[in-house]
Amino acid sequence: MTAVFAVGVLVGLLYDAQHAVLPSPGRILGVVPSPTPASQTAATTTSLPQTASPATRASAPASSRPRPTTPRSTASASAPPALSDDFSGDPVGAGPPAGWSVDDGAWAGVVNDGGHVVRHNGGQPLAHLVTGSPRWTDYSVSADVSTALLDIGFAGVAARYQDPGDDYECGVGGVGAQLQLWVTQAGSRRLLAASTASLDLSTRHRVTLQARGSVLTCSLDGTPALQAADTTFAAGRVALVASDGEVAEFGAVRVTS
Repeated sequence: MTAVFAVGVLVGLLYDAQHAVLPSPGRILGVVPSPTPASQTAATTTSLPQTASPATRASAPASSRPRPTTPRSTASASAPPALSDDFSGDPVGAGPPAGWSVDDGAWAGVVNDGGHVVRHNGGQPLAHLVTGSPRWTDYSVSADVSTALLDIGFAGVAARYQDPGDDYECGVGGVGAQLQLWVTQAGSRRLLAASTASLDLSTRHRVTLQARGSVLTCSLDGTPALQAADTTFAAGRVALVASDGEVAEFGAVRVTS
């Protein structure tokens, strides 16, 4: 087990070094809380905790991917962003769940793990599960996220999502399982801010990404942790994100304006 772990860490470090762009100056808003159950770029960053990495992504042409209908949400141009989906209305095995679309990669679908959640398996590639309106601008998206081997991966939520290679992401990843805030543009990921504290992966964490004007705030278990300013994307849908080979589950998705 020690040898396998060491190899995983080395792979993660090599992966980060080859693909991640160095972080912009970000602001740490405070200390990551103790684990509790549960175009053009102009960036300035703020963070609570501090740092980490992952990857370059290939994005398929947007015209080749289906656009989702919105689950249990309000996605009309005139209505404010709103969504509440715990997947309880979806049968086990549903893939994708009602109102969501798979923009790339693959998902295991809805499983029952103490309640209905959407699962991404270890043998599956980088994947985005998408919903909402491309006209949504200022809002918060959150989900309960649980994951396993984050020393070589990433799992979290995305806001102002355009396609698999263009969005903002808040989640857990990198060697040491840190909270991270990313901007992805044209398939290239740039770290805006990250924590130095390692998270307890034995429990689910509530991950929230708020986009308000140019200010992005990444929160963990209800506590704002990382903050950055970036003007790359002004509007877009929401997504659940799991990196290549990452075992992850997502539940209780919420979008509020």
